[in-house]
Amino acid sequence: MAIHGRFVSIALAMGAIIALTGCGRTPEVPIGAVNGLVTLDGQPLPEVTVIFDPKEGGRPSVARTDAEGHYVLNYSNRDKGAKIGSHEVQVFYQEEMEPTPASATRPKIPSRYNEKTELSYDVAEGNNEINIELSSK
Repeated sequence: MAIHGRFVSIALAMGAIIALTGCGRTPEVPIGAVNGLVTLDGQPLPEVTVIFDPKEGGRPSVARTDAEGHYVLNYSNRDKGAKIGSHEVQVFYQEEMEPTPASATRPKIPSRYNEKTELSYDVAEGNNEINIELSSK
């Protein structure tokens, strides 16, 4: 009898864990894959952070550009992309939050692209190539 009760307890605990964590790799909201190139005055921007923040609320997606300015958005640790819909987009150097001597040699990204962003892009189902073209003027 004690073995049966223990088995039931273990089975219930495992069921609760599976229900809470999910057993698939599908995110809880529909997302679209997003990648592209970030440029400032036509020049690629390496090592910048890109944030897509859904206007209707929800989890933002984040990326960091590579040495050639290319990015791929991450919705979570395991899912690439962004929530389907309209997004406010911010682009900034991580050092802009905490300036360092190295940040003085990089081109300045105007505030209209980060804390006072004017950027807005829509993410659709499927693959989205969104090239972000910034201007210092």
